[in-house]
Amino acid sequence: MPLAGGLPDEPGPRPGICPSGGRLELSVRLPAEREGGTSLATPGISEAPPDAEAARPVFETATAGAEALAAVSVESWSNVLPPSTWYRRHGCRWLNLALVMLTLPLALLITLPIALVNWAVFRDFRQILFRQPRVGYRGAVFSMYKFRTMAECSGEEFESWKDGADALRVTRFGRLLRNSHLDELPQFLNVLRGDMVFIGPRPEMVPIENWARETIPDFEFRMALKPGITGFAQVTQGYAGMDEEAYRSKRDADAHYRKSRGLAMDLWILIATGFWMLRGKGWTTWQSRRTVRQQR
Repeated sequence: MPLAGGLPDEPGPRPGICPSGGRLELSVRLPAEREGGTSLATPGISEAPPDAEAARPVFETATAGAEALAAVSVESWSNVLPPSTWYRRHGCRWLNLALVMLTLPLALLITLPIALVNWAVFRDFRQILFRQPRVGYRGAVFSMYKFRTMAECSGEEFESWKDGADALRVTRFGRLLRNSHLDELPQFLNVLRGDMVFIGPRPEMVPIENWARETIPDFEFRMALKPGITGFAQVTQGYAGMDEEAYRSKRDADAHYRKSRGLAMDLWILIATGFWMLRGKGWTTWQSRRTVRQQR
C-alpha cells in the first residue's frame, strides 16, 4: 500500500541538520552500535548494516527554522544508563519478541476495518496511513507510521501543534483513534524494522525535539533507550501539548523508567496501557488531567 509522505525509512545514529537552499537537510548514518538488549531479533528481518555507505540518501523535512539537534557523545549516552542487568541485556528482547508473536495477529485483525473506515473518511488509499520523521534512538531520525487522524496541515506542523490548532484538524473517527491509541497500531512496522520497541520513551517530531532540547536541560537523554509504542511517561502523563512543565515531567518520567527498567515495571506498563486504552483518555491533555487532580 502506498504511504503518504514519501520519506525514506532507514534510521541512523545521529542526525545532522544543515541549512540548504532555505530548507534543512537531515543527513542520516547507520549506527555503529546498538543498545544492548533492546533491539528485536525477528526471524527474516535483519537490522540495517553498520556501515555508513549502506544508509539511505540524505532526505529533507519541512522544519525550516529549527535549530540543529544537540551533539551528544557516545560517552554521554552511556553515562546516563544504569548498570546493566540480564533483563536489560537479553530479557527485554525476548519480551518484545513474545509481544510480537502474541499481539500481531490481533493487531492485523483490528487494522483492516480501521483502514477501510479511514479510506472512507479521506477517499484516498494513500491517506490511510502517514509517516513522519521522528527523533529516535540516540538522536537517529526515522519514519514513524500512524493511522491518519487529521486533515492536511496548510502550514508548518510545528506551528499547528504549538498553537493548539491540531484539535481543529482531527476527524471524528480520528478523535476515536487518538483517544484509544489505536492510531499507533501501524507502529508494529517500526517494531519489526528495529526502529522502535514496545516499551520505551515516545519519539518526538524533529522541531518539537529541538524546542524541548533548547528549553529543558537533559531532555535529549530520553533517547538513550529505543523509543516505544507505549511507555512509563505515556501511561502516567499522556499527551503533553506545548507545555514546558509537562515536558519537564515527561523528561523526569522517562529518566525514572531508564533507571528502574525491569520485567516488573515493563509488565506494569503493559497492563496500564490496556486500561489507558479502554478509558479512552489518550488525547486528554496533561494540563486537563492536572486540573482534575487539583480539584479532587
